[in-house]
Amino acid sequence: MPCSEQVRNRFLIIVGLTFSLVSLTAQSSPEQQGKGDEWLAWDSDTKRNYICEFIKAHRSVDLSEAPQRQFIGGDTKRSSRLDVNAYATAISDFYSFHPEYRSITFSNLLTRLNDYDYGAVEKKVDGEMEGDLLARFDIASGRYRVLTLGLPVPFHREYVRLLLDRYGIESHAIAGCAFSESEGAFARGYNSVSQEAAKRKFGRDVFAECLEDAYKAWAAKRQRR
Repeated sequence: MPCSEQVRNRFLIIVGLTFSLVSLTAQSSPEQQGKGDEWLAWDSDTKRNYICEFIKAHRSVDLSEAPQRQFIGGDTKRSSRLDVNAYATAISDFYSFHPEYRSITFSNLLTRLNDYDYGAVEKKVDGEMEGDLLARFDIASGRYRVLTLGLPVPFHREYVRLLLDRYGIESHAIAGCAFSESEGAFARGYNSVSQEAAKRKFGRDVFAECLEDAYKAWAAKRQRR
């Protein structure tokens, strides 16, 4: 066989092996299937299609009322519109910001979002993680909230009003003076995400601003008495 032909054959073999290795590498390993690394490797259409197929395959998991059903406090409004992008964005952000949670399957995360029950926060095992996840879903749906617990300060009502009137940020109390460890963890996880997102959106610490103004208004009223 001529030397030039041998070189050409070897080159084709090398190219073929390289292509095979790349193809195999692109496929998810069994350890990655259904988990964070696989999800992040998917394009937007694949993620949206998975969510839709998940809904069809799990009729008992009713995602058809999204996103209203998932909001904290159980809004009374319902919608037949499925906000698929909100689910996809929330899960992508969650995996991206928390590599340590990529071993959790995305079907698990979808179920957690759907099954969220305001009345059972104190029973959550992974309170901080679930608060983080739900906050990302609310933000992706265009909703900003801050969770409160414990004894409120005297000017709390004015603080809540300022947040809502100025920036459309809702405040929601999930517990009073006595709250469980899970409730505290859930609030920390939720607020750490929602407050940072609000600061990025408005370009400043709107929470500190409203808190200071609420205190000043309360102090002024006391002086006039």
